[in-house]
Amino acid sequence: MTITNEAVEAANAAFNRIHATCEDAVRAAIEAAEPFITSELRAKLAEAQTERDQWKLISTASATSSQAVADHNVDLTAKNADLHSQSLAMIALRAKLARIEAAAKEAVQCFFDLQIESQGVYGLHLNGDLSPWPELSKGGRFEEWTAGIDALRDELTKD
Repeated sequence: MTITNEAVEAANAAFNRIHATCEDAVRAAIEAAEPFITSELRAKLAEAQTERDQWKLISTASATSSQAVADHNVDLTAKNADLHSQSLAMIALRAKLARIEAAAKEAVQCFFDLQIESQGVYGLHLNGDLSPWPELSKGGRFEEWTAGIDALRDELTKD
């Protein structure tokens, strides 16, 4: 089978259209995920962009390398799909983290509201007596019982 220049040019044109479409899709996904992209992912994206730029030059400079370009495009498409998948996972993790943070803030607020509205805990030592909040709070005799909620509050109020 003889490959004509027209066939090679048509293949290169098709490759360039597919490549441009993939680049547009990846660029849109990256822009949407920008606030959540880690430095490691950013480095991978830069590496993939460099490879895409190199192969774009190669594809336009050499019609005879169309098969190699097509093979590399498959590789780049797979890398782009992987990066896209990682970006979506990052977005999902950020959303989950935001939900957990909101729930943690609500739990801490409810606990401190309870402290404001009550004197302490009755029957905590199984004797029916009141255990006042100062004994259960930071610096109190039983501070370890509420140390977790204090640590959570401290963490949530950082920055």
